Amino acid sequence: MRIAVFFSNPIDTSRLELDREHRAIDQLLARSGIPAQSFVRCHATTVDDMISVVAKEAFDVIHFSGHGNKSGIVLSTAERNSSQHLTASRLAEVLQMSPKAPKAILLLSCYSAECLPILGPCAPFVVSVYGRADDQAAIEFCGAFYMEFSRAHAVEAAFYYAQRVVSIKGMDLNATLSRRAGNYSNNRVVHQVFPGGHSDSLLVDITEAESDIARLEISRDSLLGLLTRKLRVHKWLFDVPKERALLQLGPIIGIFSWTSASDIVLCHRLLRARPNTPQKLFNSWAALLVAYNDLFVDPYRRIDNARATAGQHAVLRRALGAYAALLKRFFDSEPDRSTLEEVAPNQFRMVAATIRANIEKADEKWALREHEMVVLYLETALTTLHDFVISASELITE
Repeated sequence: MRIAVFFSNPIDTSRLELDREHRAIDQLLARSGIPAQSFVRCHATTVDDMISVVAKEAFDVIHFSGHGNKSGIVLSTAERNSSQHLTASRLAEVLQMSPKAPKAILLLSCYSAECLPILGPCAPFVVSVYGRADDQAAIEFCGAFYMEFSRAHAVEAAFYYAQRVVSIKGMDLNATLSRRAGNYSNNRVVHQVFPGGHSDSLLVDITEAESDIARLEISRDSLLGLLTRKLRVHKWLFDVPKERALLQLGPIIGIFSWTSASDIVLCHRLLRARPNTPQKLFNSWAALLVAYNDLFVDPYRRIDNARATAGQHAVLRRALGAYAALLKRFFDSEPDRSTLEEVAPNQFRMVAATIRANIEKADEKWALREHEMVVLYLETALTTLHDFVISASELITE
């Protein structure tokens, strides 16, 4: 967990108790055992200070506490004897300098909600304030938010917990939580699903699948219910960006893409099994899909240099074994081989040959200790397998 907190209370602005917000974070660190280095805190923040911190590394949360207005925030100047107004547009430019977009932005300043149209695309979650921000409420909110976020690593759970704490203490911050996504666009059909527990909600864009929903006469409520349950089970898949992944939703097969669980999950197609498709074909196809998904999230895919540790070498060796086992089961042995070959004979033979050639080459590179090349050839085999799984699913569905 990495959090950047920027405090600013220039000398020519009214006094804020930002030192007490700082102390609230100190108390949190003392109680929870969170490493102090999890927080980067900057006082009397200038534009240069903010750029220097944000551009240097990726943060889970970027937080500003201080004065603000309907068009931006107020920062200090290098001389520390006056204030400088940073518009929402300029602030967005600073935030976009980060190596990776933060999961959440906290703007605990007056009227910051007015900046949402500009700052919304900068992070999946934005916490802002309608109207004036109560100083004492902001202090209580800050400590409670990070207490829950450190435990659950979920922005929504942390926000609602902090809101309850502030309310119980008889205060009101006028805070609001906005759920956005970096690739959000207008005129799209986007639904929010809640997997439950302490996980953040997911945004699912079903615009491309609208014609399938009508064609298959799927109840939108039942579809969203299936999505909620399935995405809860498959939350682990979102650890790696994916183009056109297959997820089974009861009697429906969905084709999805995502960058992460924090961004929009795109639903491209919804398919239903053809009535006369043999059960043995479904069995082989489902087993191949599960095997593919298992390889897709395998730890070997995060080994990207030749100086890997001994433990990473062991991971890579296991991955080679997993690929060899997949090749043997689905492309060399019965009954899965003949069953899958019936779907698309020519493509099946080409896929089998391509996967076999890449696994053999990966074994050669392993013997030569060229570990980067091992990963490269396994990735080529995985891509080939992905294309076949997609093609097969479209041939056995309508």
